[in-house]
Amino acid sequence: MLIELSKDQEERLFELARAKTFAEAEADCEPSGYELVISVCGPYGADASVRIGSIWHELGDVRITLSKDHL
Repeated sequence: MLIELSKDQEERLFELARAKTFAEAEADCEPSGYELVISVCGPYGADASVRIGSIWHELGDVRITLSKDHL
């Protein structure tokens, strides 16, 4: 299974993560990372969201490609 974010979604994700990681590094803290969640909603497609700290950010629709074994 391949899950693809668009270029804009990827840039948004890294923009959000970069700001928090920079602040943590400046405070001599170990960077905490982020949580990326992909929700698959049957016939309605799939979407991504990311949690940075305690705040959720919607990234929008993502593309999922199944391997040939699951077609």
